[in-house]
Amino acid sequence: GRDAFASAAVDKIVWDEKVPEDIFNEGKARIIDRGGSMTMAVTPTNGLSWLYERLFLPWMNRHEKPIDGLSIDWFEFSIFDNPFLNPEMRDKVVASWSEEERLVRAFGEFIPIEGSPVFKRMRLHELLTRVPEPIARAEIRADDAGHPKVYPDPRGRLWVWKWPRSERAYAAGWDVAGGLVGGDATTGSVVDRYDGRQVAEWHSGDRPEHPGLCAEYALALARFYNEAYLGWEVNNHRHVFSDRIADRYSKLLYREDPDSMRGSSHAKVGWRTDQKSRPILIASLKERLERDEPGIMSRGTISEMMTFIRKPNAKEEAADGARDDRVIALGVADRVDAECAAEGPRTKRDIEAIVRRSKDPRTRAMHESKEREREARDRRYAPEHEELGTDW
Repeated sequence: GRDAFASAAVDKIVWDEKVPEDIFNEGKARIIDRGGSMTMAVTPTNGLSWLYERLFLPWMNRHEKPIDGLSIDWFEFSIFDNPFLNPEMRDKVVASWSEEERLVRAFGEFIPIEGSPVFKRMRLHELLTRVPEPIARAEIRADDAGHPKVYPDPRGRLWVWKWPRSERAYAAGWDVAGGLVGGDATTGSVVDRYDGRQVAEWHSGDRPEHPGLCAEYALALARFYNEAYLGWEVNNHRHVFSDRIADRYSKLLYREDPDSMRGSSHAKVGWRTDQKSRPILIASLKERLERDEPGIMSRGTISEMMTFIRKPNAKEEAADGARDDRVIALGVADRVDAECAAEGPRTKRDIEAIVRRSKDPRTRAMHESKEREREARDRRYAPEHEELGTDW
């Protein structure tokens, strides 16, 4: 136990597999005197333990500050990276494992023990192996006049994979938290309406923000992305967020809200997640995963989808100890894209739908030709935007 090395001053501690949290805490205290370090080799067979929430999630958010009082480097290796194993025996053993055991033991993925997966985990793992790093990071701050704007910041909470392009239309979805210390995080996700690809994500991480302030962030990000259509989950305390936006921005997602007292319905702003709407939102994300290129660029979003489960009570949500704010935000962005009127150029999916419905080969050829011209134009624009770097 922890008493075995209490009061010792050490240079380095190496843990072989995960240790109890109290022993880890004692190890932290023992390396202080000599400025030492700790190394832990872990196969996460115990599900979402303290290690996942306390070390892995903060590292994944990468806010470039000491985690848990420590500077942490996290390395991920698979069983196939070990050159000392017999390849033939290794492959036989891996083939004998179930899909979930393969993800945990062969690839080191954190998988909850409870419930059943909502999304295909092997597909998610395949996406994780090729997820791109953002081309820039930024922050949303007030300018000299007090208006929130987007500024380049190498430690910012806004991750950018594609710059806004003047000829493109965008949709943004937000999952808004209460802004309490130790509570849920607030996340905003932006998608390109041309191909559905995720182009940016803002995540509050462990720096809680008041919902009213997050509303200013959402407005600034929507305006930055060509006056994007904007939607957010309105359950619980999100009325503070809604009140800040509803009268100041016109391109919003509305829902039909039945009035049981009057036997009628009227439009209300935002996306309400309930027993009827949650399956629709989740179906949008499942449909994404069926595409050849799902367009999910955020490692955090994919990791949260890994731990999004169907619980014994049949509710689909994050496993205990995990989060789903990124999942909800991307799902809301997809619903904004699907339900709000398209403006400007047709989206790629609009064109494909027209082509599928058309029985006239000449019509089909015309739309396919226009699609090729659009893609060629996009390639011409790309270098100009990539050269901008973070000088916006």
